[in-house]
Amino acid sequence: MVALTDPTFLDSIFDPACGTAGFGFDSYGYVTEAVRRSGKWPGPKAHPELIAYFQKHFAKRPAAMPSPTKALDFYRSGIHGIEYLGMIRKMAAINFYIRGLNPQNIEQGDSLALFDPAKDGGSKTVVQANPPFGADRDQEAYPNVWAEFSRESETTILFVKLMLDALAPGGRCAVIVSEGFLSWGQTSARTLRKMLVEENNLRAIISLPQGVFVSKGGVGPKTSILVFEKGGQTKDVWFYKVTNDGYTMGTNRRPIEGCQLVEALELFDKYVRHGKTPPETKHSFSVPAAWILNLDPRVKLRIEVDTTAEVSERAAKDKEPLAAKLADQLRDGKITETDRAERLAQHDEVWRVKTLNEIAKRVETAHLYSFNLPNARSNLSKSQLEEWNAVFKGAKRKNGHTLDARFAALKDCPPEKAHSALAMLDVQDSLEFDIARQYLMAYPVEELAKHDQLATLRKIIESGARYPRVRLGDYLRLNTDRIKPSDFPETRFRVLGVSNTVGVFLNETKPGVEIKQANYHVRPNEFCYNPYRVNVGSIGLCEFDYDNQIISGAYNVFGTDETELLPQYLLALFQSPQFLAYVNEKAHGGVRMNFKFEDMEAWEIPLPPEQMQRELAEAFTKNARLQQAGKALLQNWSLDETVFPSNAQTRPMESICTKITDGEHLRPKTIDSGIPFLSAKDVQEDEIRFDECLFVSRSDADKFLAKCRPEVGDIMLISRGATVGRVKRVDTDREFCLLGSVILIKPDPSVVLPEFLEAYLRRGSILAALLKSVGAENASAQPAIYIKNIKSFPVCLPTIEEQNAILGKLQGPQESIQSILVPVRQHMEKLMGRLAELWGDEK
Repeated sequence: MVALTDPTFLDSIFDPACGTAGFGFDSYGYVTEAVRRSGKWPGPKAHPELIAYFQKHFAKRPAAMPSPTKALDFYRSGIHGIEYLGMIRKMAAINFYIRGLNPQNIEQGDSLALFDPAKDGGSKTVVQANPPFGADRDQEAYPNVWAEFSRESETTILFVKLMLDALAPGGRCAVIVSEGFLSWGQTSARTLRKMLVEENNLRAIISLPQGVFVSKGGVGPKTSILVFEKGGQTKDVWFYKVTNDGYTMGTNRRPIEGCQLVEALELFDKYVRHGKTPPETKHSFSVPAAWILNLDPRVKLRIEVDTTAEVSERAAKDKEPLAAKLADQLRDGKITETDRAERLAQHDEVWRVKTLNEIAKRVETAHLYSFNLPNARSNLSKSQLEEWNAVFKGAKRKNGHTLDARFAALKDCPPEKAHSALAMLDVQDSLEFDIARQYLMAYPVEELAKHDQLATLRKIIESGARYPRVRLGDYLRLNTDRIKPSDFPETRFRVLGVSNTVGVFLNETKPGVEIKQANYHVRPNEFCYNPYRVNVGSIGLCEFDYDNQIISGAYNVFGTDETELLPQYLLALFQSPQFLAYVNEKAHGGVRMNFKFEDMEAWEIPLPPEQMQRELAEAFTKNARLQQAGKALLQNWSLDETVFPSNAQTRPMESICTKITDGEHLRPKTIDSGIPFLSAKDVQEDEIRFDECLFVSRSDADKFLAKCRPEVGDIMLISRGATVGRVKRVDTDREFCLLGSVILIKPDPSVVLPEFLEAYLRRGSILAALLKSVGAENASAQPAIYIKNIKSFPVCLPTIEEQNAILGKLQGPQESIQSILVPVRQHMEKLMGRLAELWGDEK
């Protein structure tokens, strides 16, 4: 196996001096004296930023040249490696040869099977390894590696144990492991993690991004680097999260800027190597070993209570025949009362010891010793932590007090005495913070109100401390890929739009020659929003993956760092009331909305763990699909044309309407406010879209409003284009006008009900008759309906009473479909409640 993560990183962490024996797996177990002297990395895959760091890093260090004898011994036997695959072993041997190292020191075979404790145990000073994740076993058991867990199926655990045993005291190891190793629950994994912290010095855990490794099936497992030293005891563990390793993700890895491995190396070299704590950043922090070793005392208490009750029941059943037997012996004079009491006391003592042993066993089983360090830290923000500590200013935690003792001091403490007990807790630790949270939330608000300091702490908890608030801009990637479609005149572009109901949609397809303005090239999972109309929902997530999909340059387009912030989760947050409130707060220009990308970046959002993000995102996605399915049922529902009478009086359309007029034939200017002018694309059967329409200034629009302002109950009819014949009744009193592709019909309510006329015109047979009246039903070009044909078109018109009866027959099926959406809406309300909880709001 060859890692895609550059080996320079591991080698730079260790920088072993010449003459130091080393041990490696796969093809990357080498660091030579030539590297130290020249300051150049000979490997061909190193990232340019890493090369620059490597040269600068080593140029400052004087070369400590060993004696010729020691150097020769190092080149002959100082570095050793094992590779399973023959071809890769040959590549590694060639690597050794061209660097003056002994190629015979690269063996082929199963590292686990070849390990000999008598010969290899404690023989290595440096181990650098990238063991195969989830590798198949060559044999059923590996007792030489770990007799207690020789049949462990997860070979990563055995590999790490092998490396630990191979190290000499003070030896150092850097190994890439599957990230699951950090929290696997099997006994072997828990035991090894405990061993690494309690009996060794776990220096660092460096999280690598998903996609560093690839396989035939696509993206490989997410991985981390463990850095530890043999012996001693861990005091603090440094955690660093790499989201950019200098290459794009996927199978075709291309170099990109911003490689975080450089910063990780600098922090390790300057601080961690010397036992110092690096400055805390979004990607870097340290966790005390005690946080890993502590088990929740509440769990211990529950185990103690449950186990005691369970074992006591078994002890009582076991004691019954013994007591009966002793009673008989006492009656028969075979034993004395003293003998009987001693035997019963012995029985009780045996079961007491059994109870303690069972409690200890279950407590140890419950302890995960998790290396998932981000979860070990509480989600208090910096400002919240400062507020919390201000309450306990001057208070000091007593040395030597265990978490069990701190919990015991708080558990039954009345509020008036809780200040000192709470001051003992380190609320940066998620476990200790949760203990404080549970205590404070257990009391009614009115009870804590009597104690100002406790009330302050309660308010901090209720302000949303459950999940960290992060600046959105730290997780966004702005799209700057603007193109001029006119530079590609023959290429057909798919032009996207954004609706406040369906999000990003395919608006139209045009050749590049017809698109004069610059557009953004949009990628899947990127957001598009109109900075002037985001307050009405003009923001959406692109789920399309068409060739040449673009959107107007008036939009802002951005993606997220999907390793930390799932775009579907962010889409859910954009539906929250908090987002709309923030948009309205940040809108610039008075009546003119302008929500800049800088405003978007400055928004602070709650960031729960990835799994919770995924669960919420999937729930919102499922709900959206159900809503779309319900709308599709309504849209595709066919009118039962048999309910319309064929023998009613027939009248021309213009005789039952007060006005029938074309929309305005003009080109509205692209401005951000004024009177909206709707075209055919803005008129849908289920909605009227204002977020993509064009505007005319008030002064220029007045004359058009006087002529054809649509009012509630009016009918809009698409007269040309792909949606010719579409009908929509106006259901909003918002002021707007229509463009030339839409005909406005104002029914006379004394003669025809607007709802009836809308239903009548939606009949498929009516559209066919309309097109036939203008001779367009078989036209090769897109058909059109003209105003004169509408005015003279015959309408079979029953009485008002009959119209109401017909509408009643049509309404039943529609109401049945609407009833399907009721549980969907109820589910959405629950989801919004979950979002409110994320923000720390009560719902």
